[in-house]
Amino acid sequence: MSSLLPPGTIVSYQLTADPVADFRQGFDPSHWNPVWEDFTCDLLFQSRLNVGGMNLVLFPDVLTGSDSLSVFDPGQSLPKNQDSWE
Repeated sequence: MSSLLPPGTIVSYQLTADPVADFRQGFDPSHWNPVWEDFTCDLLFQSRLNVGGMNLVLFPDVLTGSDSLSVFDPGQSLPKNQDSWE
């Protein structure tokens, strides 16, 4: 067993997910159902790459059929199958 990391590829993803509850301004009972009042979870954090940008953590197992998640590869540089690595 090696302590070295195996080779890998870092990719960006394009995601469409709806709806997403935005609580950056806090809970507002005039806009939100009371069931959301006790919902607290740090799944939103500031971007280190884009000043003023935000990152949202989503778990793929909660995506539904109307959501989409795909690798962003406009130059088609990633392998398409195992044969692409040969």
